This record gives sequence, C-alpha cells and structure tokens, in this order.
Amino acid sequence: MQELSEKRADIEEALSKARERGAQFTDIRIESSEGTSISTKDGITKINSSNELGAGIRAFLEGAWGFAYTTQVDHQGLANCAESAVSLAKAVYERAEKFSIDVPVFENTVKPTVQRLPTRVSIADKLDYVLLQEQEAKKTDKRVSSTEIGYNDVVLHKIIANSEGTYIDETVVRSIARAMIFAKEGALRQSGYKARGDSKGFELFLDGAEIGRIAASQAVSLLDAKPAPSGEFEAVLDPSLSGVFAHEAFGHASEADAIISGTSILAGKLKQKIGSDAVTIVDDPSLQSYGYMAYDDEGIQTRRKVLMERGILQSYLTDLETGSRLGLGSNGSARAQRYDAPPIVRMSNTFFEPGDYSFEELLDGFSGIYFVGWQYGYTTPTTGMLTFKSREAYVVERGELRDHLRDAALSAMTLEVLHNISAIGKTLAFDPGTCGKGGQMTPNTTGGAYMRVSDVVVGGM
Repeated sequence: MQELSEKRADIEEALSKARERGAQFTDIRIESSEGTSISTKDGITKINSSNELGAGIRAFLEGAWGFAYTTQVDHQGLANCAESAVSLAKAVYERAEKFSIDVPVFENTVKPTVQRLPTRVSIADKLDYVLLQEQEAKKTDKRVSSTEIGYNDVVLHKIIANSEGTYIDETVVRSIARAMIFAKEGALRQSGYKARGDSKGFELFLDGAEIGRIAASQAVSLLDAKPAPSGEFEAVLDPSLSGVFAHEAFGHASEADAIISGTSILAGKLKQKIGSDAVTIVDDPSLQSYGYMAYDDEGIQTRRKVLMERGILQSYLTDLETGSRLGLGSNGSARAQRYDAPPIVRMSNTFFEPGDYSFEELLDGFSGIYFVGWQYGYTTPTTGMLTFKSREAYVVERGELRDHLRDAALSAMTLEVLHNISAIGKTLAFDPGTCGKGGQMTPNTTGGAYMRVSDVVVGGM
C-alpha cells in the first residue's frame, strides 16, 4: 500500500500551479488501493491481486471543466497533471455554459474499524472460503449443473484536496462474495443467486456465510416451480425487489444530472406529491454498508438524504456542479469509479424506509403474486416504464402461499407504483451490488422492506 499521507506539500504545490495557470477552482484525488479477486467456475479457479496508485485532477473555469489523471504521483507528476487539467478547461471554455460553484470546506482523517483487514488475510484463507461455497453448492442436489463463486476485497486509501482548503484523508475497506448457481433437469435450467458484502474486512465471512448452499437451494427449488401466469395482479414485493425498485426506478431518476438534462420523470416535481403516504425513500452514504463513504469524491461530507417523505419529493442527489446550477448545493453525491475517472452524481445506499406491518399482516386477506428477489430488469428514464424479472414468486390466495412460480416478470410505471404502494413492512433488509452509469461502476447497496402494491402487470419471461 502506497503511503499518501506525506504528499501534502506536493498536493498544495499542484493546486497552486493550477491557480497560477488561471483555474478558479481545482481539486485533486489521489488513490492507493490494494485488493484481491478470486473466482471459480465449474472447478476452474482464477486469482488476481491488484496494487494501484494514481491521481485525478480537475480544473474549473466559469463552467468549463478539465480533467486529467496520472500514475506519476510525485511533485512533478502532479504539477504536470494540474497543468493539463487547466489546459483542457481552457480548451472548452468558449463552448461551456457559464455558472459558478459554491464549495464548502472540510478537513478530516477517516480510518476504518475492521476486525480482519483483508490485506492481512492470506490468499489461502480467502480461497478456502470460495472453494467451500463451491463444494456446498455442488452437494446440495445432483441437479446442480454449474457453479460460479466470486470474491473481491479492496483497501482503498484516498486523499481529496482542493483549492478552497479541503483536505480529506480517508481509508475505506470493502468485501463482497457472490454465488450464482444453476440447476438443470431435462431442458429446463434455473438459477439461484446470493451475495454478501459490506464495508468490512474478512470477518464478514467467518460465520460461514453460506451463499453457495443458499443459491443452490433456490435454483433447485425452481425446477419444480410452475411458469408464472399473465395478467394484472395485486403484488407483494420482498425487500430485495423493493430495494432494486428504490435504486433502479426511483434513485436514478433523482440524480440531478438527469434532472438538468430533462431525462428524468422527476424533473420539475420537487415538493410535489408523487407517491402514497406509505412511501419514504432515503439515500444514505454514511450508513455502514457496501456503498458506505464518509466523504464523497469531491471531498463533501456525506449525510442521510430523504429523497421522498410520505409521498412528497423532497430532494435530488447533487454534486458541486448540479447543486450549484439548481441552487441546492452539493449533498455529497459525487462518486468516481477510481482515480482515472471524474466524479459524477451517483447513489450510495438507497432504500425504502420500513413501515408498520409484519409480513403476516401484509399477506392477511391478500390474493395475488408474491415476488422474491431480482434477476434483471430495465427502466425507461424519460417515461418511468419498468420491467423487472424476479428470481422466484408465489401465488397467494387469501393470505396463503400456494403455487411456487418461476420466470415471473412485473411491469408498471414508476410514478403509478409509488402511488399504488399501500403498505410497507417493518423489517428492513439490504443487498450489496454494483451500479453502472456513464461507463463507471461503483459499489452500492439497495434496501427495502416487504411492500404491497396494487395493479402491476405480471408475465412469464
């Protein structure tokens, strides 16, 4: 792991160089990361380790941004990179929409509190965990036909500094393991999935974390499930699926760059009623979870953001640029994949706030489809049209679970779903994952509780 804490003088010199060249604002993000990646697919195992060091520098000039990056993180390398960023900003200055930015200043050092730092755990121990999940999956049932187990960890140390005086020294640890298991009987093939991830170390997997067995059991059970019916139904969504709805259908629409570009169904709806009284949706980067960050990649302290409260749209996700252009300020929602990419507006830990109902109360007197898990799906940002395929589902008749279903998909319009959520359960659960946007991937967490929704279109896929 490269030592970054001694580079303050070099950073300040690079910031000074950018100001001399005419930048109104400059920020620097230096990252040093060390990680492990292990995967095994049907007995074939791959192991990779990474150790990266680099810096990204932005320069701002009356609405024009220039971004440059370098792997030469010394005095001369940072100074040259800062000059390149200013030159790029000047190159696009004439075509840029003019605006100013308001930059709050923070200074802090943030260290992780983990029990077993991944860099101090042997590759052999990590591999043993992965191979155990593979073995547990294979012995679940003879119909298990294919296994894919993945493990990733990273220790990321970053310095974020800017020309206004911000200086953040933050270290983040993330670990995640995933299992995708396939079962086959005749021509029918089904899959199961389970993941476990958090901003923790290897202690996350010391209790066994039986992702392989759980995913295999799901895949096998679906071989005996019936195809999903088609039609319009009342629905109950499990926390995994409701969490994905919070992220995919609502969260992306609340990102302020989509608001400014006019591609979001939430544009122009701030402080308006767009959902039922049961609905409160939050994005909270400060929450201990896989998408955790104490400061965003512009050096802004993160905080809990209530995006919708009791059906009323309260806020958008903003960074320095979008917050300034909308007159809202940044609320700490800027993220970059790594040092060689500029920060853009992103979610972190996005979830429905829990309600007052137990699962049994949600099912009481209910007839319809109970959806479990999320397999894949898509949304159309400008219209809010969504289609999600669940991992499994059940027919419910007067509160009783009946037929087990496979290949169940639901379709609806985002704003209609928000209005049609009639009740939310009291148990909040989270799932780790990775979100893609603008060619960048970032760690995220989706969360929710069981919820009851009326009038969704169900179909088999």
